[in-house]
Amino acid sequence: YTAGITTDKSGNVYIAGYTESSNKIATSGAWQTSLSNPDNAFIAKFNGSGKLIWGTYLWGNNGDWIVGISADNIGGIFITGGYKIIPGIATSGAWQTTPSSIYVAKFTDAGNLGWATYYGSGQVFAGQCDNSGNFCITGNTEGSAGMTTSGAYQTSIAGEWDVFLAKF
Repeated sequence: YTAGITTDKSGNVYIAGYTESSNKIATSGAWQTSLSNPDNAFIAKFNGSGKLIWGTYLWGNNGDWIVGISADNIGGIFITGGYKIIPGIATSGAWQTTPSSIYVAKFTDAGNLGWATYYGSGQVFAGQCDNSGNFCITGNTEGSAGMTTSGAYQTSIAGEWDVFLAKF
């Protein structure tokens, strides 16, 4: 299942999604080389001619999903996803270290994890980089914890489910 596709300024193509396959996903030296459960999220990089440059599995909790992938102009590949709570992905200095149902991560164009954080709870629907290398995500939530910063337009939930927009 492919959840997203993006290109970088050099014409490389990145795909992200979810797989149950233990074959031909991860490349030698990948960040995560093997399928950890019956299903995993994945990211793969292809050059402009369609040759696989690298591929990696992600996380390893049953129910890992990527819903958005975007490349910035300086070699970063951002992903966002969620579904089930995936423990243990937040890196040092993360916005939120307590596991939740939404995550955001940045990988290098070489396929290494740069950083990862949890972000509140709810469902994320899309993510996109801006021209300054920031990654914006949107979705919906039924809680306020870990969702807003000081001075935000709306700092608490106003209905049963609210829409959110966040910039990393």
